Formats: sequence, C-alpha cells, structure tokens
Amino acid sequence: MVKRGYGLRLGQDIFVRCALFEEACPDILVHVQKKGTAHRSLFFLDQYGWSDVRLSTIRTILGTLRNPEILLTFAVDALIDFLSEKTGEAQALLNVELAREDVRELMSLKNGEGWRYLIQNGLYRHVQARTGSRFYTPFFIHSVEAHRSYWLLHLSNHRQARDEMGKLHWRLNNRFRHHGGAGFHALGFDPSCDLRQRLLTFMFDDDALRRSEAVVLEQLPPMIHAANRNGEDLAVETLFAGNCNETPVTSDILCRQLVLLRDEGEILIKGEDGSLKPRAKTIGWGDRLVLPRERSLFSRLGW
Repeated sequence: MVKRGYGLRLGQDIFVRCALFEEACPDILVHVQKKGTAHRSLFFLDQYGWSDVRLSTIRTILGTLRNPEILLTFAVDALIDFLSEKTGEAQALLNVELAREDVRELMSLKNGEGWRYLIQNGLYRHVQARTGSRFYTPFFIHSVEAHRSYWLLHLSNHRQARDEMGKLHWRLNNRFRHHGGAGFHALGFDPSCDLRQRLLTFMFDDDALRRSEAVVLEQLPPMIHAANRNGEDLAVETLFAGNCNETPVTSDILCRQLVLLRDEGEILIKGEDGSLKPRAKTIGWGDRLVLPRERSLFSRLGW
C-alpha cells in the first residue's frame, strides 16, 4: 500500500486487517453502522475458489446493514467438479450450505443435455435463497486465457443497486457473459423450450442488445395486461423490481421498449400526478402503465 502511494491514508480511511474475513466481519459491520444510518457499503469478496466465504456471513451482512452491496467471485466449475456423493458432508460444502440431499439433486442433472447449464441454474438459486438477497445478478466473468467459469455474483437488497450493476455488465461487454436467454425470465429451466436455444452465447454485445430489446418488446404487453386485470395501474418500479433478477434487462432497455409500446398505441403512460405522458422520452420509477380502452387492430396482444 505504501509503495502504491496510499501510506498517508493508512489508519485514516484505509484500514488493514490480517484476519479471516469471518473473524473481521463483526467489527467491519460495527464500523459501517457508526458512519451513518444509510449503511452504504461495498464488500468485494474475491475468493480463490468457492468455499472461502460462508453464505451465513453474507446473510448476516444483508440482514444487518441497510444498503450493502456484495460482489462475490465464485468458481462454479470447480464446485461442479467437486460435487459427488463422497463429499456430501465435506466442510467446504457446508460453507456454501449444500447438504447431501442438495448434492444428490444437483448431480441427478449430470446425465442430461447441457448438464453444466442446468447445475449452474440450480446453484445460483441455492446461493440466492441461502443469502436472502432480494436482488442479484449471476453473470459470468469471461476470460480468453482461462477455460473455467467464474461467477461475479452481485447481491443486494435495493433495486437501484441491481440496476446499476446490470448497466455495468453492458458497458464492460467484453468481460462478461450470460448463460441464459434474452429478455425477462432468462434463467431457470423451462421443459417447453429447446435447451440448445438457452445455450446460445450471450456476450452483452450489440447482437445481445438487439435480441433483448426484441424479446422484451414481445413480453411486456401480456405482462402489463396481466397486472391490469384487477383494474389497477402498474408502476414501472414494480414491473422492474419484480422481474429484474433473472434477466440481463436494465431499466434503460425496459424504458426504451415502454416508450415504443406507447407510441404504437399498446399502452398509456401516466406520471405520478396521474397526467398522461404521450410524448415523453424518459420514464420515471413512479410512472404508471395503463392499457388503453381501445387497442389497434394489430395489437401485440392479438386483439
């Protein structure tokens, strides 16, 4: 740190602890809490493999602080190789809270087509459930040198934090990839879909952006229609927060497609004060989406 020019900041706003993270974490949480009530903090947990950080520790961070963000590297390929009946009770598996029955369930997928894809989907759901994070991105670090899969898991409890992380993936598109489809509901196994379509490379590039926009444009009308069935408007924030986790879609992609649907006469957009926004190009989180009383002959809903 001194050689890099940070010597004067040591003990001021940079503090070095030589300890296991689990041992240092309680003091770190107290330090963050003393800084104010917002608890804005970033935990970058760059582990060598997949078992150095206990999921229970991440759960404690998310449950103690108001606005923490956690970046966790996770060598998912190494864990998949390690999984077996013989290691079902190993301490490393206990750190990620995988019990023998969890291992057996994951390994049952090994004989299926695209088994690594299926197991990875099972693992990210396991990590999200065990950490209790409301929002997450399970995208992969792409390396031309290494042929192993590394997750860069982003875990948080705030919609805005998740959205900004999603935008970062698109800006650094030569560094990340997504093992899933375009649009909403892009992860998880759907037996009605051809798994080979799910295995198409998604590199956050221009082609991936066009695919995402096209899929979202088709997905949104029935999603908005379903939400309007009880006569209530749908808030943009509710739409995004309820569907953003398992998707590469960001608020920018969503809002561009909402504007296009409005211009096509598929939806109406109201401001927070209830007034219509027939020409606005920007959409706020508090804006609401409404279906018009009459739709065009060529509505995307088929009416």
